[in-house]
Amino acid sequence: MADQTTPAPSTNTSAGGDQSGHTPLTYRVEMTMAWFRDVYKQQNMAYYRKMGIFCLVFGIPLTLVSLYILISDPSETTLESIGAIALFGALSVMGVMMMQGKGIMMRTRKGELSSFFATHGMPDPHGPYSLEDLHCEYDVTVRDLGFEEAVTFENGLKLVTKQPWVVLTGKGGEAQGGYTFAANDGKNSSLWYNMLGINALIREGLESTPLVVPRAVENQNPWLVAWISNAIESQRIAVKGKDGGSDQLKEKISAWAGVDAYLPDGRKADPTSSKDSEEVKRLLEE
Repeated sequence: MADQTTPAPSTNTSAGGDQSGHTPLTYRVEMTMAWFRDVYKQQNMAYYRKMGIFCLVFGIPLTLVSLYILISDPSETTLESIGAIALFGALSVMGVMMMQGKGIMMRTRKGELSSFFATHGMPDPHGPYSLEDLHCEYDVTVRDLGFEEAVTFENGLKLVTKQPWVVLTGKGGEAQGGYTFAANDGKNSSLWYNMLGINALIREGLESTPLVVPRAVENQNPWLVAWISNAIESQRIAVKGKDGGSDQLKEKISAWAGVDAYLPDGRKADPTSSKDSEEVKRLLEE
């Protein structure tokens, strides 16, 4: 189990604001499908609320109008009019459910979910399994500039993905296994964008990966969730300020962020080496 205790304070404030100096901190995430259902919900709640409001805006008035017409002139009752009331009523109910994050179907997203677990270290991701079998373990390191996700695969390949705080929205909430910070997935959270070209109900919900903090880690480090929230807000202000943001901070982020690959012998792969690149590609395809 990775270290889950508060390390010695540091004085680095490179996240773009006044930080409390508790980083770096490393912890292990043991993701199960039961927990991931809530993580997925938290990642997509902003979008589903928009969908819910959209359904209610049309569903409730149309239901009331249809009922009024039916009550005003019962002699005009037809199978079609009853069907319309049922349809608009169902649209309203669906709107309420979506605003509460209920009714999200996972079985229609098996490919998307399998991809997440496979890229986060699930053993034998190509074997036969049910949704409830999906599980993985990976390490997260919280730093001043952002967070790292370290995944070690069965063949010994290790990938460390480093992302700045600005990739997160700052919005989050408690899930079954801990706290979830939603990732900023840009246009993918836009209702109108999805309705114009992509099916609004079956769109990909994991174009960006959220950050999770297990409840055990929260309990051992009660400062952590508030610290991350502050780091996200501070960095977003510093990077996207009215004056164009801090060029110095942008350069630091650019130099730090990215993906590092470590080969089974422990050596860091050289991204400029075609031999190392081919070896990493081969290991990923195993």
